Amino acid sequence: MRLLDAIIKHWEQLGGSARSSALGMDDDFISIALSESTKPKERHANTDSWRRPQRFPTGELTLSASGDYGDRLRCNWSDGRRQRLEDLIPSFIKGVLRHIENVRQNRLDRECRGRQKEQALAVREREQRLAEAESARRKGLLTMVRDHRKAQQIRAFLTEVEALSQSMEHSSETTEPRRRWLEWANWYADCIDPTKPSRTSPVVQEPIQPRYLKLDQLDLTKSTRAILTRLGIVDTNDLHQLQREDVKKEETKGSWGAWNEICIVLEGLDYDVSGRCYWM
Repeated sequence: MRLLDAIIKHWEQLGGSARSSALGMDDDFISIALSESTKPKERHANTDSWRRPQRFPTGELTLSASGDYGDRLRCNWSDGRRQRLEDLIPSFIKGVLRHIENVRQNRLDRECRGRQKEQALAVREREQRLAEAESARRKGLLTMVRDHRKAQQIRAFLTEVEALSQSMEHSSETTEPRRRWLEWANWYADCIDPTKPSRTSPVVQEPIQPRYLKLDQLDLTKSTRAILTRLGIVDTNDLHQLQREDVKKEETKGSWGAWNEICIVLEGLDYDVSGRCYWM
């Protein structure tokens, strides 16, 4: 316990905080543990072989730090023949700092990817609404064409009816109702005809231009920003021209997914990424 107290005191002097079995900086914490190794007790010749051997403590202590899975950082500091664990406290503190920095960066990258996806999904939803509006406009256009043709057919039919009526003799009892009906039929043809001034044209959505940003203005993870810097990308126009093969050449171990991130960022900025293979 004295060893852990010394570690916590050292840690707090650096501006960190401790809670339960964890050390942290600001909002990022990692678990630490102090354990003692054991050895199996030697068996006697008359001991049952199937019994699990008893173990006894060796007095050798190990400090452990547990960060994010797969970070490949040192996790254990132990007593040895040439060193005592007390002398390894500075090294352990440095290791904890590396773990917390890695945890912090991973958290920032996750939050960054979340913002990227949220922005790209907002663009997708807007594109879906625009596509639905375009579909409605097309259906409306076809409806107007159909109504216009129907109005022309009605007028042609009414012309024939009027010509036929003029060639025949009618009494006043039949002439007036026929006149009123023709008046109504012409009104109806005008009513459904979209070419009449009373009909208004639909408003067409103006095309949306991509948003131009400099590289340092983009919301990117640390590894992807490093790749784009090495490739000499300075803005989103350069980024849109980038090829997947160029990105893959620059990717290092642990930095996979840069192309996917690039496409999500571009989609969120209204750049055309149709035809590109990536996932959300």
